[in-house]
Amino acid sequence: MTTFLTRDSDGEFIVLDVVMNYATNSSATVSRHPVEYGVSVADHRNTENLTVSLACRITRTPLDTADGSESGADRVQKVWDFLNTVGRVTNDDRGTLTLSSDSDKIDTIEDLVLTQWPKTINRLGGAGFQLSFTQVRFATITRTAIPDRRITSSDSEKKESENGTEDPPSERDASTALQGAEALAALVGL
Repeated sequence: MTTFLTRDSDGEFIVLDVVMNYATNSSATVSRHPVEYGVSVADHRNTENLTVSLACRITRTPLDTADGSESGADRVQKVWDFLNTVGRVTNDDRGTLTLSSDSDKIDTIEDLVLTQWPKTINRLGGAGFQLSFTQVRFATITRTAIPDRRITSSDSEKKESENGTEDPPSERDASTALQGAEALAALVGL
């Protein structure tokens, strides 16, 4: 079984020699609103981000890669450097990883952020890691132009001429205003 951690921004990866423990945790929180009499009301479910834990081992055993052979302390140092730099977020890098394996026991999970990576060195020079990840969800932003909110009426719409001055009201506008004033006077009793 071969397990990889791949940096999403540039495709750089490390190979984990042994995965001794693999666990995922999915959870949700249900909102609760107390009422005066009876049980609390629950009306929303908030799904938490997926968390992944790996207990793995990196050894000094030679490993043939596309870049050549890696062995000894250089290999352990390369993994340590990878883990220490993977979470740095820049404009071009969100700091996310993809966990993948050729084993059907480990799922391929994308958009993981490394949250913990304590290291234990044993007497033979290998390193043990307890890696913890959280899967993140990214929001996308869309900008939409808001149309002009001018309120107009088809009977009394004002039009601007080319020089920026307003056209005088038409006879139709004047008669509509007069009818409105007469109707108001009739309501008030004048």
